[in-house]
Amino acid sequence: MLPLTNVGSEKAARVLLIEDDRSTRRMVAASLKDHCDFIEASNASQGISSYNVLQPDLVLMDIELPDGNGHDLLSWMLRNDPGAFVVMFSGHYNMDNILKSIDIGAKGFISKPFDPNKVLHFLSLCPKLH
Repeated sequence: MLPLTNVGSEKAARVLLIEDDRSTRRMVAASLKDHCDFIEASNASQGISSYNVLQPDLVLMDIELPDGNGHDLLSWMLRNDPGAFVVMFSGHYNMDNILKSIDIGAKGFISKPFDPNKVLHFLSLCPKLH
């Protein structure tokens, strides 16, 4: 588990990024650094541990992880926290990935390479922050 980045506000959104690609993690962290408390996990098992500890407001998750599948992890999160707000990431921007993510319960889908404005858009939609 990587360290939490604190923006100095007790009411800052808590965001968990589960992504194995280091450069994507850096880009997402840079785009969110002024907007939330942020923690990174580089695989599914770290993601589960971080989710249990952080209880994030928003999860951004890659579909293809080195030790598991993001769709399976999404299902686990929603079984354990029906109010989880999860947005999936993938470099495989095809209709099957998008539809499967939404059918399972993801609130959105962002293709890689990601657009920082899309990340901020989903952060603004998170119901736990309103």
